Amino acid sequence: MVKYEATIQSQHSIRKVFDYLSNFCSAEQWDPGVIKVTQAQGSSSDLGATYDVVAKFGISKVPLKYEITKFKPPYEIEFIANAPNFVARDVMKFRENDAGSVVEYHAELKFHGFWRLLSPVMQLIFNRVGDKAAAGLDDCLNSKELVRI
Repeated sequence: MVKYEATIQSQHSIRKVFDYLSNFCSAEQWDPGVIKVTQAQGSSSDLGATYDVVAKFGISKVPLKYEITKFKPPYEIEFIANAPNFVARDVMKFRENDAGSVVEYHAELKFHGFWRLLSPVMQLIFNRVGDKAAAGLDDCLNSKELVRI
């Protein structure tokens, strides 16, 4: 399994940040590893909502279907995608502070079969992908306005 964690401070309120990030379509705006996100079913941010995602991983384009599997407004949201070679799990936890709010972002990939043997190499790649996503998230969450999709 490979993991990535980041903590992002935002000037916006916990409610605004939660509402923005709980619609996974927003990932196109902050994650350079996401090429396209389309709402597949459900409301934009609710338990069981699904999203069709095309992600970049190295030189490959990977189609994924993410589902909201935990939804506790405005404190926590979890997205899971099952792919042929791995399961992706993204968890965002939110809390208020004096400057606005904080997002704790946790991502993991659990590989199946042969791919588990490559976990040390995949961790290096995932760290670079995660750093770019965290930087984009930081830029986005500290812009003057969060642009909802």
